[in-house]
Amino acid sequence: DMRALYAGIRAFDGMANDPAMQWRYTLQPGDMLVFDNWRILHGRGAFRGQRKMAGAYINREDFESRVRSCGLA
Repeated sequence: DMRALYAGIRAFDGMANDPAMQWRYTLQPGDMLVFDNWRILHGRGAFRGQRKMAGAYINREDFESRVRSCGLA
């Protein structure tokens, strides 16, 4: 039922845009932020000035394999 689908989308959008459901942090020079992209939505707000950003992605299965091979799980 499309009405149920759209109601679900509206409910999800309402939760995602609710400030009570958000965590905001201003990174300082030298800060690093690591998060599990399987379990979190993320975004960035507007920024003025200069900055350098770098991103890296790790395949979940590769990460879990390394954790097991190092005896950490």
